[in-house]
Amino acid sequence: VQKHLQLRIEAQGKYLQAVLQKAQEALSNKSSVSLGFENVNSELLKIGSK
Repeated sequence: VQKHLQLRIEAQGKYLQAVLQKAQEALSNKSSVSLGFENVNSELLKIGSK
């Protein structure tokens, strides 16, 4: 019984690690997209002010 519980705990830990990694990747992608939009916006403002 203890071995079975240990295997389930390890599997759950791996699953949670994968979920956290996907969430971190999604957040980093969102951040880089946001930064990209900010850069484009700033360039457009520079062009518009000329």
